Amino acid sequence: MSAIVTRSDCQQPDVAAVTSARRSFGPNHRWKVLGIGVAANAGFSATFSGIPASAVVMRQGYHLDNASLGLALGLLGLGVALSELPWGVLTDRWGDRRV
Repeated sequence: MSAIVTRSDCQQPDVAAVTSARRSFGPNHRWKVLGIGVAANAGFSATFSGIPASAVVMRQGYHLDNASLGLALGLLGLGVALSELPWGVLTDRWGDRRV
């Protein structure tokens, strides 16, 4: 069972004030945002995939055994996880667009 309650004593918001408070972006803004997102994702993917691909060179250059090399490469995932925690807290506090 549901009920609809209407109040006649509430004021309606001023439409002109609401629309003037919004930012107006040009038609190419979404393409700029998409381009920045693609570039950021490509850079992150190249780093995240490129470093483990150079594991043989890292093992020889830094004289690492398999356990140390696995620890060093595993810490890449830990860094990502630790950076996502404050990002999520800020997103919850300020919203997705601002973060």
